[in-house]
This record gives sequence, structure tokens and C-alpha cells, in this order.
Amino acid sequence: NCEIYNTATNNLPAGTEGARQVGVRCQEAVRPVLRNNLVRGWGQGFVLATGVTNGVVAGNEFTDFGQGITTTGLCSGILMQSNSFPRMASNAVAINAAGGDAHQIVGNIILSTNYAAGIRLETGTNLLVSSNTVTMPGQHLLVLSADNRIEGNRLEKTGLPDTGIVRIESPAAERNVAVNNVIIGYDANSVAFHLVNGAATTTATNNLILRAMPSFLLAGPGPGNTVVAIV
Repeated sequence: NCEIYNTATNNLPAGTEGARQVGVRCQEAVRPVLRNNLVRGWGQGFVLATGVTNGVVAGNEFTDFGQGITTTGLCSGILMQSNSFPRMASNAVAINAAGGDAHQIVGNIILSTNYAAGIRLETGTNLLVSSNTVTMPGQHLLVLSADNRIEGNRLEKTGLPDTGIVRIESPAAERNVAVNNVIIGYDANSVAFHLVNGAATTTATNNLILRAMPSFLLAGPGPGNTVVAIV
């Protein structure tokens, strides 16, 4: 229930640029709870680093920031739930290098006019991205790691460019599953699932895809990708 302010570079929908320091940093903490705070004007709002386990980040509002919530340094089991991100310059949630496993990104609302990924899974496995509402022109979800589940999200694209609403990229991005998502494109050239640079064994089933064709684009994919959608 705190107000955690830095100097925002502007009030515009693009939000604050990075390199504005960190609002709250948790390090080597067990079961930290960060709840119901207003966080504004930081390069990174909350950073969970170096061994943080079983934390809860819930009900916070992040505005005019670079990255909202980031994990790094082999964290595990962080629940990021019911947070709102009305203005941002980069990622709302970023699982960064060595960002840890078994995190849950659930029920968040992400609104933006920028083109960075709303949710970025750079590393980590067994990550759950569920029941989030993401409305923005850029990539809604960027997946660079393996064995993650993307379920029940509403992803709506509001502008160009068409680089994939869900972009699964790199040879390390294996065995990801996307199910029961609603994906709404900006125009007929929008791509719901863009699998690139060796992404392999992706399974996408029972997703409702509107105003986005082709529903998937495979550019240099690995083997065994399966995309079945209601279009």
C-alpha cells in the first residue's frame, strides 16, 4: 500500500525510458510479498534477483516505467498476479537472463502503445502465462525458453508492425504449449503465432484467432510444430 515514485520522463502512453534505477529490489529473500503499491517513473519497477523464492507480486500498478517486473539470478516460484501496466516503454514482465523457473504470470492487465514485448520469457522453464489481457501494437508475448504454458489469455493487437503476436524464437524454445487463448489481430496481415530461428515442437490448440491471417508463420522452424486454431 505504498507510493513508490521516481521522476517520470513523461506522461505520454510510451511511458518512461529505462536507465532510471530500480524502485524495489528483492535479493535472496524467501516468500517476499509486494502488494497493492503504486509504482511510477522507474527504469525497473520491481526486480527479484539472486535466489528469491516463492514470492508474491500482486495488485500493483506500474506506470511510466521501462520494465515493470523483472526476475534474474535464478529465482523460482514467483506469482505475478492482478497487476496493471497502463504505460510503459519496454516490458511489463521480463524473465531475464537466469531469471528462474516455475513462475506464474496470471491475470495481469497490460496496455501500451510501444512495440516491445509485453511479456518476455528470455529464460526459465515451466512458466505459466495465464488469463492476462494484453492490448498493444507490438509483440504481446516473446518466448525464448522451453516447456512453458500459455493459456487463457486475451491478446489484442492495435497497430503495426506485424512481427507476431505470440513470437516463439530460438532453438532453446522447445515444447511450449499455447491453448485456449483469444488472439485478435490488427489487420489481415497480423500473425498470431510466429515461430522463428529453430523454435521446435510447439503445440498451439483450441485458440480463437480473429482478424489475424495467416494464423501462424513458420520461418526457419524446428521440427514438430503443430498449430490448430479456430479461425
